[in-house]
Formats: sequence, C-alpha cells, structure tokens
Amino acid sequence: MLSAYTLGTLAFNLAGALLLYYVRYVLDSDRADIFLVIYLLSGIICLPLWIWASERIGKRNTWLIGMATYTCGGIAIFFLGAGDGAIYAVLCFVTGMTFGPTVAIPSSMQADTIDYDELLTGERREGIFVGMWSVVRKMAAALGVGIALPMLSASGYTPNVPQSESTKLVLRILYVGVPIVCNVIAMAIAWRYPIDQARHKEIRDAIARVS
Repeated sequence: MLSAYTLGTLAFNLAGALLLYYVRYVLDSDRADIFLVIYLLSGIICLPLWIWASERIGKRNTWLIGMATYTCGGIAIFFLGAGDGAIYAVLCFVTGMTFGPTVAIPSSMQADTIDYDELLTGERREGIFVGMWSVVRKMAAALGVGIALPMLSASGYTPNVPQSESTKLVLRILYVGVPIVCNVIAMAIAWRYPIDQARHKEIRDAIARVS
C-alpha cells in the first residue's frame, strides 16, 4: 500500500510542478490561475462523494476508480494543444475530482493497516506509520520538482519564449505521461490490497478478543 501511495503521490506532485508550464507553452494560454482553481474546487466539491462511495464499494475499489479516472483524463490531456483551453478546463475538473480518492482514501486505509499491525504484533505503532507516511509524502513532493525541472531544462526549455516541438513533447510526457505510468503501476499494486470492510471487521474483532 505504501508503494502504491508513493507512486500516486509522485504522479500528483509531478503534474502540479508542471501545470503552469503546460498551460503557458503547450496550450498557449495565460489562464493557469483559472485552471488551478477549477482543479482545486473540483477536488473539494467531490470529496464527500468519494467518501460516500468508499462506504458503499470499499476503500480499495474507490481508490482504484479514482486512479483510473485520473489516468483517463491524463490520456486526453496528452493530446491537447494551443487553443484547447476550454477542453482542458473540463479535464481539469475531471482529474481534480480524483484528488479525494488518491489522497484522502489511502490515508483512511492506513488506519486499517495499523489495526492489522496491532493484530500481528500486539502493539499500536501509529507513530511509526504516520512518520513513514509523512516522509513519503514529502519525498514525493521533492521528487516531483527534482525530476521535472531538470529534465525540462535539459530538453531545451527557455523561459518566456515559444518552445520547440521537442520541448513541448517533453512537457507532455512529464506532465501527463509519467504520472499515467505511475498510476497504472500503483493500480496494479493496489489491486492486491487485501483489507476490505469484512476483513477489517474480522481484524477489529480479533483485537477485541485478545484485549
């Protein structure tokens, strides 16, 4: 679960680091602020829907649906170009709405793994798990910037001038191509996550009996 979360978080941070560049140089638009607002509002508005879904179909399935939705939106974004701002705004809403299942739902699943660890070890080790979670989140944020900007620079990027087609292609690959690959791998890992609602109830019941 931690490896899948790391990949999903890296995908979001990589895209976040390059959004302004993609909008400016690929879409040829100066409305990055509007697109960012759409993206963030979508995530906030749709979060209760994802929580509701997790209670109906399970946390893992909700997480998988969120990553799949983001992946489909990313594939569409890859093929956009100058003048496609309106389409991009719609896709910002679609990908933004997946913020909940890719960030909030895995954090909730972490609590289930802590319960499982307690069943195995007899100890509550929230501090270790939360600490690891925090390190991974910060590492993913650092890697997002640390990977994106040097590679963009190496592609021939020059600030404030029209970019070559090869640089635009690198922007597309870094902004949506790499995150898509990260999400697909994360989905393959998360698919094997074994703790569903029924299994978690069994774990909590077993802990109660031992206590």
